Amino acid sequence: MGIAPIFRFWDGNNVAQEKTPDFDANQHIIGQAPSPMEVRLAQTIRGLGFELIDLQRINHGQLLRIFIDGPNGVGIKDCETVTHHLLRWLEVEAVPFDRLEVSSPGVDRPLKTPSDFAKWMGESVHIKLSDLWQARKNWQGKLTGLTPDAILLEVEANSFAVPLDLAQSVRLLPNYQELLKKKKK
Repeated sequence: MGIAPIFRFWDGNNVAQEKTPDFDANQHIIGQAPSPMEVRLAQTIRGLGFELIDLQRINHGQLLRIFIDGPNGVGIKDCETVTHHLLRWLEVEAVPFDRLEVSSPGVDRPLKTPSDFAKWMGESVHIKLSDLWQARKNWQGKLTGLTPDAILLEVEANSFAVPLDLAQSVRLLPNYQELLKKKKK
């Protein structure tokens, strides 16, 4: 079991309460649970000093698209290093594929585990739901918390507890104006 993150929740009196959710910090709570191969892949990538963010099998698994991140981000050399290592690893593991792509998760990275939510608390996110909830399938707002049952979101000064079991995907919603300002500096 991983280290559980602590989340701050605000009660009606604007007093912060710290809570530790009842789940493993590295457990997938959004999307499908990782396959045994994905678990081994994550361990291999972790051994190289990176974190597996997402794995996509496209066109019946012919294309493997792997998203990684590192403590200081990911550069082209990092992707090359991981690609060369994984080509050998995938052969040893007898994983069928025709093409392998390794890249950073981008500025709109997916959030899948409680530790992802803890790391990006306070940032803007886009939540895509599998079914309508309060007449909407898409939600955008500031991530304010996570409970075992809901993703807490602030939308235009209103708080919502979006049901976790309806969340199909959660991604960071980049502020491109801020990114451009940082790039100019």
